[in-house]
Amino acid sequence: MMRNTSGDVASAQAHAQPTPDFKKVGQLRHGASSVIGVMAAFLCAVCVMYLTFVLIMPIHVALWAALTLMISFGALGSPVTYVIVALAGTQVFFGGIVLGRFLLRAFPPRLSAERRKGVPGFIGVLTIWFVFSVCLFVFNRPGPLPTSTPAASPLVSSFLAAQSTADRVLQFEEPVFWWLGFALPLFLRHWNPRRFLNQPFVLFLRRFSGFPDRTVQHAVLRHVPPGKPVAFLTPTGSRAGDWDPFRVGIAGIKLRRPIRSMPIILRSTNEGWKEAAKDLISHAERIVLDLSEGSGAIQAEIAMIDAAARWPDVVVLVKEGTEAAGQPEQLSQFTNKGATAVTYKTSWARAAPRLFFGVFATLLVMEPLFFVLPMVVTTLTGLGVGTSGSLLPTNLFGSRWYWLLNLVTYVAIYTIFFVRPALSKASVTALSKTIGCA
Repeated sequence: MMRNTSGDVASAQAHAQPTPDFKKVGQLRHGASSVIGVMAAFLCAVCVMYLTFVLIMPIHVALWAALTLMISFGALGSPVTYVIVALAGTQVFFGGIVLGRFLLRAFPPRLSAERRKGVPGFIGVLTIWFVFSVCLFVFNRPGPLPTSTPAASPLVSSFLAAQSTADRVLQFEEPVFWWLGFALPLFLRHWNPRRFLNQPFVLFLRRFSGFPDRTVQHAVLRHVPPGKPVAFLTPTGSRAGDWDPFRVGIAGIKLRRPIRSMPIILRSTNEGWKEAAKDLISHAERIVLDLSEGSGAIQAEIAMIDAAARWPDVVVLVKEGTEAAGQPEQLSQFTNKGATAVTYKTSWARAAPRLFFGVFATLLVMEPLFFVLPMVVTTLTGLGVGTSGSLLPTNLFGSRWYWLLNLVTYVAIYTIFFVRPALSKASVTALSKTIGCA
């Protein structure tokens, strides 16, 4: 990792050639890409929910057991009990944050003053339903769970009563905090999409749906300070590879100021993106500009930075070894104007954790195909799979072709979501030093 040299300059200039802001894509290709993107978003949602459940459940069980023991020992009002209850609410709150991040990525607000009215309306309906459900729980609770049997000892009776109380406390508290975790940031971002412009934030400019968008963005999210969110525009039609569930839901979650630190994801039309980019460039405290994969839009953003004289606040990222033609002196002009240049390398070894956990995450995504689809088909046909009157081949779900299709789908999802290198350790260190300072 080093400051850019003349060799790095040559590798950064793919953007230097004038190109259109957006390439025209055939209607059939655009439609297919959009459909695949929607399917990937759905799979990402499934994976995010499963990951949240898997991460939360062990903590939930441990806290439930601790709360049960504290109540059974008669320590319901002790400080330790309050700490356990607070931890239970906190861990579910962060589970809601993960869901909220996905919803903000799937339904990003517009930077213009125009609100997406459907989202606050959806939150309003969900809130009414949620409050109604809580009221039913509070004012129309069922009778207490059995706490003893004639042959039960006093110790067993006390434990069963404590278990019932712990269940009721967590069943009421955890849904409230989970709802706050996703509904509150979703409502705030959509109700006033421009509010963040008056607060410190980091702007990330890159080419859509490329390596910078999928890997460098992950590193930027992780290393910005708490309370300084990363803002970036998203394309109107995302590709399948943009829906990595770890990056969408988990990357860069902060324990301190988690809502304020959530990424600011914005969407703009092809006609209005330049005005949106100008707004973001003029208000950002720090700008991270990745030049490794060029485009006409990046060239336009460079001109905006130049016009706003923001180069002292810009960190220019360049992927080492990128072959490019153009004008190598342009990057030197950026650094001469005050920009900081960082060259980064990729590493497959550092991608090993994502590649490993991606195996299990993809299994979670594939679970509906493995188990749910056969049950749905069986329900719709009214007959068990394998019976002679079934509308489908009797051996469909047991055939090798069905499982071969599952295998191909599994490999495709795993490859699209998870198979790509990470940044090297030296690259992450340099990136952290340039954008991670408070």
